[in-house]
Amino acid sequence: MLEVSNLAAGYGWSPVFRNISFRLRRGEVVGLAAPNGVGKTTLMRALAGDVPVGKGSVVEADGQKRLPGRSRRWPVYYSGWQQVTQRCPLSAFELMGHAAGCWGSDACTEAIGDRLGVLSFWKRPLRSYSQGMIQQTLLAMASATEAPYTLLDEPMNALDPLRTKQAELEVRAMARAGRTVLISSHLLEGLQRICDRVLFLHCDAVEEVKGNVDLREGFFSCYETSRE
Repeated sequence: MLEVSNLAAGYGWSPVFRNISFRLRRGEVVGLAAPNGVGKTTLMRALAGDVPVGKGSVVEADGQKRLPGRSRRWPVYYSGWQQVTQRCPLSAFELMGHAAGCWGSDACTEAIGDRLGVLSFWKRPLRSYSQGMIQQTLLAMASATEAPYTLLDEPMNALDPLRTKQAELEVRAMARAGRTVLISSHLLEGLQRICDRVLFLHCDAVEEVKGNVDLREGFFSCYETSRE
């Protein structure tokens, strides 16, 4: 289980959010939704160890506390657009292999690439990819790590309907394998399809809703009310 208590995080002296507490259980898919600027990416990067957290913040994964900075033993993997640039000379094949190797995973990268439609371009350099192809590659890298806790930051952006379906199936397969997936997205319909529950993030709290609730209606109700 990943447990978060009284989390505050941000850049410089001003935290983006504070007093955030929630739990992620093994084998579930949890959505993360909020308006722009609330801090979804900052939250995910704080959980992964990429962003410093405030005094009194506690993040534990399977009983292990997160220490300042990254740790090779920390079982949380963050996947987001910051990981690669379109000038990257490496290929999806190389990036997936590197991701698996860093995590000591013996996952079959070719099988993952086949499921996600990556094989047709995976030997070409990333700089030749479209935005959608980069998104496919990022998800393939995340899957290849077999990380116990996998944080996917807007993974469905720029994907066509076929690739979106493939990505959703991969996320559910990761959960069936006992992995925990936290997925941020503005695409509420997609979160509705694949998430067991969804967290609405505020600057000082998270509000949990079950996956069978109408997320679009819940989103507007939650954030329009908070502005009043």
